[in-house]
Amino acid sequence: MPKSDLCVLLSNALENALHACVPLAAEGRSCEIDVNFYERNKGVQSICAIVQRYGGVFSFAEKDGKFTLRLSL
Repeated sequence: MPKSDLCVLLSNALENALHACVPLAAEGRSCEIDVNFYERNKGVQSICAIVQRYGGVFSFAEKDGKFTLRLSL
């Protein structure tokens, strides 16, 4: 799959998830978005390079089988 297609797919999925959370937040309810995807190789290195290119920060953590990526751009 071309990287550009993957980016469009993920960005649209996240946008739709955020739009779905807006009404819940307006009602004072919480909303959690989980994103799970797997790449066979070098996915983390790609993320690090992109975030660093734009002067952002990132962290990775794993706990109880849950991988968390936090980034700020």
